Amino acid sequence: MKNDKSQQLTVKTMARAVIFGGLFGGIILILMLLLSAFIVLKMRTISQGIVFGASIISSCISSFFAGFISARILKERGMAVGALSSLLLFIIILITGTLFTADNVNLSTLMRLAAMILSGAFGGVLGVNKKKRRK
Repeated sequence: MKNDKSQQLTVKTMARAVIFGGLFGGIILILMLLLSAFIVLKMRTISQGIVFGASIISSCISSFFAGFISARILKERGMAVGALSSLLLFIIILITGTLFTADNVNLSTLMRLAAMILSGAFGGVLGVNKKKRRK
């Protein structure tokens, strides 16, 4: 009975860490996309391949930070928490993307999903293994 209650507490704290990490990653993604838009405006001409690559890189960096932050909050299960927070971030991106465009899920969407989950899991592993500074 006692173990079941501690397991529920872990699921509740894990869900909080995943949600907070996903939202933090979303904020970082918005800031990176705003910076990318500013760079595109300054360059005036840019190929579509570069825009696609910049969006993938921005998604991966933001999911890395989402995984890192969520793992730092939970302090355990870094790979799982990082992957879940980046999955949440991907779902947010997918929903907002399909609201504003009529694009279907295709191979590039699946590549983005895989890249985001891998970078989020990597960020989670680094977040758990980062040592605190001693003063």
